[in-house]
Amino acid sequence: MASSLSAAPLLALLHEDVATLQAHALQRLLEVIDVCWADVADDIAFLDALAEDDKFASRPQAALAASKVYYHLEAYPDAVRMALQAGAAFDNLTRSEYVDTIIAHCIDEYTALRKHNASVSDESARKPVDARLEAIVNLMFTRCFEEGTYVHALGVALETHRRDMVMRTIEAAVEAAAVRSASSMEESRTTLVASPGAEFLAYTVDLLTGNAVSAGSASPAGIHYPPAWRKEVLRKIETFYARPGAAPVSQHSVVDYATLARVLQALDDAPATAKLLLQLLRAGCVAGKAGANSAEVLMAYQLALDAVENDNQPFLMQLYISLGAGDVTLASDASSDDGEAAAPASSSANMAFETCLG
Repeated sequence: MASSLSAAPLLALLHEDVATLQAHALQRLLEVIDVCWADVADDIAFLDALAEDDKFASRPQAALAASKVYYHLEAYPDAVRMALQAGAAFDNLTRSEYVDTIIAHCIDEYTALRKHNASVSDESARKPVDARLEAIVNLMFTRCFEEGTYVHALGVALETHRRDMVMRTIEAAVEAAAVRSASSMEESRTTLVASPGAEFLAYTVDLLTGNAVSAGSASPAGIHYPPAWRKEVLRKIETFYARPGAAPVSQHSVVDYATLARVLQALDDAPATAKLLLQLLRAGCVAGKAGANSAEVLMAYQLALDAVENDNQPFLMQLYISLGAGDVTLASDASSDDGEAAAPASSSANMAFETCLG
């Protein structure tokens, strides 16, 4: 058994031209390499050669050993290169400073590639993304979901322009919030109280719309989004929000009309914003509600006021037209759920809007 203070016996065994002995030496070397890496550094070229040898069955272990030596030498590009070659040998490692450092450098490299490719329109100018690099980034997402670190996952997903991971992160965060809410027996007293997951979804919208602290036109991390990509993500996020008086469309549906209105305004979707105002008025005017003093009607007034305060005149004009010119149609406009005549929602909405303008 080799001394824990010296890797010399294992290195001698590694140089034997017998694959089984080399495999055994690598296995033992990986157990002590964090202590004896300086001894191994002189043989780093030999480890590189073993890792590149397609005929050597233990080349992933050789690559992992080389990666760890490069890591201790602070030669991080080479450490990442060899970690990628290690494949599953790296993926199966438990969390450590080494693993976190390699993943962080992989994310940086992956982010740079994704941003470059998003910035060029010429297909030939785009750089290929190593599938092994993306696999390590995906491993990070998996670990974030397992550990419940959704904010970190969201930041990486946004920074790397991974729309699929933005959606998966939101779904996972909303599900986790719903579970926490159910276990603590929390229930909303009214339909206007933000439901589980609403806070995380609102935070996502903050990052995308530049409303986060110190954001300006980007997120706190300085992330800038291609307009078309940002619009696609916001349109996807819109689908998470429940509408007034409507049944949830999925288990991920969230009640938060104020943030929904912000999403629609960011999308410059005046007809959809008008429809939301009308739906709130409709919900506040059905039998059994408090009419003009209901929470839904007051919310409609507040959202109209928020729209005015944003001072987007073209949007406000289109919103006013949509409220009164029939651009927005509701199946429930003709009558309420119990068959009684419903209040004229569109005229009420225009009244609310004119009040805010005046």
